[in-house]
Order: sequence, then C-alpha cells, then structure tokens
Amino acid sequence: MRLVRDQNWNTTLDQCPFAFFGLPFSKTGDDYYGAVFAAGLASHSFGFADDAGLCAVIKCDNSDRERLTRYKFPIEIWAADRLGAPACNELISHILGELSTLSRSQGMTGYTIRTWGESCFVRMLAGRLLAGGTVPILALDAVLDLANDDATLFALMRSGHRRHVRWGEKSLSLLFVDQDNPDKALFESYQQLHAEIAGRVTRPQASWDAMFALIAGGKGDLAISHFEGNMIGGTLVLDDGQAAYYASGANRRDQFDKPLAHFPLYKLATRARARGNHHFVVGEVGQFEAAASDKERSIGQFKSGFSSETRASLIWTVAVAPV
Repeated sequence: MRLVRDQNWNTTLDQCPFAFFGLPFSKTGDDYYGAVFAAGLASHSFGFADDAGLCAVIKCDNSDRERLTRYKFPIEIWAADRLGAPACNELISHILGELSTLSRSQGMTGYTIRTWGESCFVRMLAGRLLAGGTVPILALDAVLDLANDDATLFALMRSGHRRHVRWGEKSLSLLFVDQDNPDKALFESYQQLHAEIAGRVTRPQASWDAMFALIAGGKGDLAISHFEGNMIGGTLVLDDGQAAYYASGANRRDQFDKPLAHFPLYKLATRARARGNHHFVVGEVGQFEAAASDKERSIGQFKSGFSSETRASLIWTVAVAPV
C-alpha cells in the first residue's frame, strides 16, 4: 500500500459509498469548521491506495493543538468495504503508524479516533487499539429516523417533551431562514442574540458567513422564536449528506422558566425531511466521563428526550510517546 497526500478528498469521496458518523467529515464540515478554526489551521489529511485504487481516507488537522483530531472532533476513518481481513490488518498498521508519525512531527501527544459500526475494518481497528492499551469512552447520540411521519416522531418523544412541544406550538411564533427565505438581516439578529446570551462573540465572523452561505444554499435551516411579540431565541441546524444536525441554539435567560427550545427543534427536525435528509441528529446524550458537569448532563437529558433511538460509538484517545 502507498501513502497518498494532497488530494481533494471531498471530490474523491464523492465517488465512494460511505457513511460517516458526524458532520465535520464532509465538504459542509470543511466550509463551516474550516472558517471556525481558520487561524493557524493546518490539514494533515492523508490516504492509502493499493493496486485497485484508493482504500482509505483519514481526514485530520491541528485544530486541537494537543492531539490530531478533525476540527476537535474524533477522526473518522473511511476504509473501502472491498478489503478482506489480511488487507484490513495491513491497512490498520499503516494508518496507525502514520498517525503516530504525524503526532510526533507536530509536537502533539497523540490522536483521537471514533469507531462505530460492524465492518471487518472497524472490528479489527478496535481490537488493535484495545490491544495497544487504549481504553475507549462510550458516546451515545440521539437520532430521529425521518422515515417516520411527524405524528410518529412526536409519539416517540419523551412525554414531557411532547407537553413542551404542544406549549411551544400554541405560544411561540417561528420565522425561518432557509433557501427559500435567505433573509440576511433575520440571520444577523440570531447572531446578535447569540453574542448577547453568551456574553461575548464566541466565533469568528467568517464562520457566521459560512453558516449563512450553507443555509442559503439549502444545507440548513434557522428558526427564530418570538414570544408575546419579542424575539426570545434561535435554533440552527446544518445538513451533511443525508442527515441534519442540531448545530446551535440560544434562548434568552430571563425566559428559562418556559420550555423555549423544544418546539423549534422538533419543527426543524420535521422540516429537515423535506430537504431530503434521512436522519436528524440531535446530538450527544451520554456523558460517561467523571468530569462531565451538571450542565452537560442536563443538555444530554434535553437531547435524549427527542428520540427513543440512540447511536453508539467508541472514542479512542491514543497517546504517542515522543521520540
């Protein structure tokens, strides 16, 4: 197998049958997260090819500064499903060796990988990592299957969430920014609200510009919530492939005694189907690290109430000894 660099990996992967766990892998992820981490960002992505062509793509960068990741998310490896066990074993050796070499050359302590699914490659990769002494962390994400109609999606929610959605449907009015209504002024009102609630500007302007461009191009949706005539919140989703992802939300803190976020998020999930998405990913619901805060656990509970379905993956943080 030979190492491959300096490819347009998005163009290459368009030709391959693949399915990834999260948003950052795709061109959508590059457009948005590339703007978020633009300052000093360096890609270290690479691939491997055999006589039959490309057999693996590993997209990674220096955004974390301490470890190789993909925009601070775990690295997800695409491996061709045509490979048998001996080829998978050889490929894994090459990939882990290159990740270790890159980590050392960049002065990093190691790298972080996500594994999920039941392919031969994934099973062998997980076995190799475990044998090397790395213990994974379990991650669970709430996922809505958009093959279900709206009534079924509603029925699969936690009872308290259904009650909160009904309240929001009666009490809130929603305005949408999307491909049919690319209202820049309305989008900027959400940007201003986000900064107000956070108490600071949390991301560069280029990332907001990229977010608006994705929405205006049909790759997302923004709901602006009004209560009793006042703007009180915003909820934003972005699309990747055949899935929509809950990307961000902001609600006025002086209104937190009301369930402001439930109805907008449910409505955006139902609208995601019309854009051709098959799933709506609410986000991580399992906080299994001892360091998880009460806030993180509360957010996980909020997300888990939207679906009775979860998607599991393993996160492996591999330490690499310096030379």
